[in-house]
Amino acid sequence: MMGGKKEPGAEQKKLEAKAEALRKGGAKSSLHDTRDALQKIRSLPLGAANGLNGDVEYRLLLAGGKIERVERIGTSTAEFAGAEERIKKAQLTGFWPVGSEAHLVRSGILNCHSGVCVLVLEP
Repeated sequence: MMGGKKEPGAEQKKLEAKAEALRKGGAKSSLHDTRDALQKIRSLPLGAANGLNGDVEYRLLLAGGKIERVERIGTSTAEFAGAEERIKKAQLTGFWPVGSEAHLVRSGILNCHSGVCVLVLEP
């Protein structure tokens, strides 16, 4: 839906009702801004921007605790020389259990701004 706010689905409404019931019962969250906390978990610092500014979307193959393959997607016109190599150096600590052989495909956005670059994995 362009321009408008998406209405919550039935499952989200059930979860919100349960959360509200817990709050009324005195439960407190240790997180004040859960959306911000989740954003931080999905944001992987990649170092100095070295003059880069903008964002580009990529599809990523993750395996063995690292990013194995990077493929540009989306319609961004930004050109970031060496972006694939920079993304492959991202630290993915804690994304897999020890010894896992799982391969994951994720989308992420390389966002360079204010002198830094960050890879933000899409939810």
